[in-house]
Amino acid sequence: MSENLRPVLWSGLMVWLLVGCATVTEDEFQRQPFEAEQVVTDDYLTIYRRTLSGARVCTSGEGLDDQLYEEKRYGEIYVFAHVFEVHPRLLIRIEDRGGQTAIKVKTADTVGRKGAREQGFKWARGYRGC
Repeated sequence: MSENLRPVLWSGLMVWLLVGCATVTEDEFQRQPFEAEQVVTDDYLTIYRRTLSGARVCTSGEGLDDQLYEEKRYGEIYVFAHVFEVHPRLLIRIEDRGGQTAIKVKTADTVGRKGAREQGFKWARGYRGC
């Protein structure tokens, strides 16, 4: 094996191990309940846009899917890793509760669960970092 190829193969193996061990399948993720919730008084559309803005900065738009269901008065922001296949990372749901907004978060990472969950809440507060 070429000495130049060895680091590439080693890196690929480490990514595969980390992604494979640290995440769940899409179906498993969708069945999981939300792990944490915060309730704030800001309008749900404002929170949704603020959260989406922060998520876009960190994902560069890739690995990000968002849906706003205005008729149902909630929106979802879905962050995923795309290494060999799609692996869910974080789902943030912003719901209008008539004068209050609920921010619900669930994560798929078994390794960085608390950090990922806190990142979602930070974006909801206007933080634009990663």
